[in-house]
Amino acid sequence: MNTSTRILFIVNPAGFGGLSGDAWQEFLLNWPDKIAPENIAVTTGPGDARSIAAANSDYDLLVAVGGDGTVGEVASGIMDIVEKNVDIANFSVPALAVIPGGAGNDVCRALGISSVGAAADAIKSGRKKPFDLIRVDCMHGDKNVRRYAMMFANVGFSSSAFATPLLKRLLGGRLAYHFAIFLKLLVHKPPKLAFKSAGKEFIEKKWTILVANIERAGGGGVCLAPGMRFDDGDMKLTIVPNKPKIQMLLAVLPKIAAGKHIDEPDFDYFSATEASVECEQKCELEIDGDTYGETPATFTHCPGAIHVVC
Repeated sequence: MNTSTRILFIVNPAGFGGLSGDAWQEFLLNWPDKIAPENIAVTTGPGDARSIAAANSDYDLLVAVGGDGTVGEVASGIMDIVEKNVDIANFSVPALAVIPGGAGNDVCRALGISSVGAAADAIKSGRKKPFDLIRVDCMHGDKNVRRYAMMFANVGFSSSAFATPLLKRLLGGRLAYHFAIFLKLLVHKPPKLAFKSAGKEFIEKKWTILVANIERAGGGGVCLAPGMRFDDGDMKLTIVPNKPKIQMLLAVLPKIAAGKHIDEPDFDYFSATEASVECEQKCELEIDGDTYGETPATFTHCPGAIHVVC
């Protein structure tokens, strides 16, 4: 890392039920220099990390301290900077770094960052790689909104409301996500979805439509797209058919967790650059493990959209 690199640390103290603060303190012990107060921004609620990132284009590096939700917000804030300055030649966009302070830390896992100490080493090295994103344009109430997914987005089946911070602390990331999926399964009613993408089009009930950007999520326990990398220039879609709940629980979900769903004859698994989904009633979206917005929604692949330190 160049000594003149301007770094802003965006800290979410509420991440992982309040344990992100422990990760931040551990990072400070691994960081050789004193960090000036003006280079630390502490979030106070949802959306803050994105707003802070978007308002600080003069920094070279924005460091997200928290879970995957915080990381995704900072990435979306960086893309807000990109979109605002798209017509300015040679405009410098901040890169993203991550300090793991959540339950799943799936973005860190994809980047090969296994600990707070490893995150500190990555920031010191300054090594950057391009990171693909998924642009999600959807509705929130009566407003058109946009967010960027680093890992995945899905419509039709969202278990994020059941994966509470308390559950994550009690069970750990992976078990908490699996248990949340089980709880959602008990009450889930597959919606009738209108889908268009890559020459495919249908209007029928589906269990879920999953759009993936990395191999694993859910604390690393769900293999969304076997072998997929964050910089491979690809976006994978999985369309899960409507099946009885007992079959989903005993046969289908274990195959999705193991990445074996891609070989199922009645599943659709394919690459695309864009997809759109509508629903007769508003259907919630899940983006990187957080509930965000409703249908109608469009998912657009953005290869190498940002640079990440790893």
